[in-house]
Amino acid sequence: LWHLFKDERRKVIAAILEGNLRTIEADFRRIYETNRPIMEAMKRIEIPLPEPLLGPAEFVLNADFRRILKAPKTDFAGLAALVDEYRTWSIEADEAGLGFLVRARVEALMTRWAEDPRDGSALKSVDFLLTTLKPLELEIDLWKSQNILVSRGRGIFAENEARAGGGDPAAKAWLDLFKAAGRSLRVSPVVFEPR
Repeated sequence: LWHLFKDERRKVIAAILEGNLRTIEADFRRIYETNRPIMEAMKRIEIPLPEPLLGPAEFVLNADFRRILKAPKTDFAGLAALVDEYRTWSIEADEAGLGFLVRARVEALMTRWAEDPRDGSALKSVDFLLTTLKPLELEIDLWKSQNILVSRGRGIFAENEARAGGGDPAAKAWLDLFKAAGRSLRVSPVVFEPR
């Protein structure tokens, strides 16, 4: 191990740790699930939860959050339930690690939307993802996604606004999705008004 380059050492250590971390996660999950009824009772009668119970709960919730965000398709129902779990136990999400994953997911969705801006499904996913996560108050760097929305959206926004003004229901539905995604991405609608 000591004769390997630094990057190679890291790969070897990561491979060794992978199995250990899976075992630790399984142990923490068992602790969390086994003690959940007593945790709920303590919460109901307003007794603070001890750290040996909160630690495994935090580990499990963060692991589940990572798993959902790394999956090819976001499980929005699972994510909403997970947000409720964080709030139930007053646990703060791992902001640095999870914020990075959220940013990457939002950027991937916005890049997909930029390839076909008439398709509003990616915009809907961005809005739902960020709205669902809002109670966690994660600091997420949305700069790149905001730029994609503004640069790609300017022309098509004006086009859809004109069509919606003429009574086109598809254009109105697209505008609603676009504006909702814009709010979630914290982009002012003023940006899209004619100059």
